[in-house]
Amino acid sequence: MVYDPRPSAAFNLFNQIDSYSVYRYRPREDMLIVFPAWLSHSVSSNRTEQARISIAFNMTVTDRA
Repeated sequence: MVYDPRPSAAFNLFNQIDSYSVYRYRPREDMLIVFPAWLSHSVSSNRTEQARISIAFNMTVTDRA
């Protein structure tokens, strides 16, 4: 899950306050999701009998010009 950090994201279309906006992604084989380190995120518990592999890393993108 990825949580929207924008203050206005707490309001839905009917101007009701949500605690936060959450974006959920259903995992697929060979799926990679890349996002900035400052973005709050979490992973739900694996409630299946299948193994799940999670890899976390930090990277820096630089301009070689």
